Amino acid sequence: MKTALVLVGLVLAGCSSTGVVSTGSDTYMIAKSGGGSGASGAEMSAGLYREANAFCTEQKKQFVRISITEQDYMPFVRLANAKLEFRCVSESASK
Repeated sequence: MKTALVLVGLVLAGCSSTGVVSTGSDTYMIAKSGGGSGASGAEMSAGLYREANAFCTEQKKQFVRISITEQDYMPFVRLANAKLEFRCVSESASK
């Protein structure tokens, strides 16, 4: 029983990410939720920015934010979460 409670706690405390999802030509979305007690939407957003920048860098393109939404953890209501919409553009197009 004690082991089961520990496993449930670890699952609830973890974060899940959608990974990068294409939403159009050079336009993408990524979302993350989790964190458990005390987690903030800002923490989720920071992780999304890192993932999005790495994704665009792999393509030798520049990250450009379109929009971001975030919500903090609220006990018994929701986990912390964030959603980032972005584009990957060629370096010359971003100037």
